[in-house]
Amino acid sequence: MPKDAGDVDVVAMIWTYGEGAAARAYPLVLLSFRTAEPATRHGPDTRDPRLASLLAEGWDLVTDLNRNYPRAPAGYGLRFIHTGPGRRGRLELTTPRGLEAAAEIVPGPRWIPAAQEAGVAALVLGTQYLTDWEAHPAAPPALKQALRDGALVAAAVPLETRTTTPVK
Repeated sequence: MPKDAGDVDVVAMIWTYGEGAAARAYPLVLLSFRTAEPATRHGPDTRDPRLASLLAEGWDLVTDLNRNYPRAPAGYGLRFIHTGPGRRGRLELTTPRGLEAAAEIVPGPRWIPAAQEAGVAALVLGTQYLTDWEAHPAAPPALKQALRDGALVAAAVPLETRTTTPVK
């Protein structure tokens, strides 16, 4: 996962769940804001206000990655612009307010063709949950903790891909 100079860390990969003929694979984007927005209230639910507003709009609370997510409300989407070399590109998150976040990424193998075919991705949003991804890509403790804490939201969002050269 390349560290971007911006405010987010991003992992783009293919996620597969289920067994045998029931197995399902889909493009997955994990996007972690590096800083939380200040809590607007205190007490047992001090969730990042950004995530609380997404929940209010119909996004799902993530407790398990092995499921389908509802469609995000209109105005949310991802755009991947392949810049090369290899699979390198720029991933942009757009919201009803415009461009919300962008990062230079190297998506996992097969992600670009799967994204082109699907035209949609599961987008998981949270804060500071990819901080240890490079050290523990198979089972990052921060991701596990965010799942336990109810600190992630997800939805299926439209995904536009732009490639200018064949992907290797």
